[in-house]
Amino acid sequence: MVERALGFPPERGQSDSFGHLLERLLLASGLADPVITRIDSLTAQRRLVEAGLGVALMPTGSVREELRIGSLRAIEVESLDAGLPVVAVRRRRGHRSRLAAAFLDRLKDHAPELLG
Repeated sequence: MVERALGFPPERGQSDSFGHLLERLLLASGLADPVITRIDSLTAQRRLVEAGLGVALMPTGSVREELRIGSLRAIEVESLDAGLPVVAVRRRRGHRSRLAAAFLDRLKDHAPELLG
């Protein structure tokens, strides 16, 4: 029996979206044709997992209460690298405080391709 994965639909033109990430991770794990049910709601995904209808990758913060009461269980997968890139967003020509400028400079030092 194949376990169904629950995930967000891939976003067009966004290769780093959650939907694309899930598919890449499943393929990289050796699943030739992963079964993925696309659901556009994190709450719906949580409830379907609670009902035993699949597994899902979710941010820990969004399932903290379910983990606490035991309605969901976290599965540790050592070889799983499910990190997503993040970007800093700021207002064009808006005021930039010293703190914001320092943060953006530090970010640029570590990931210059993110800030143009």
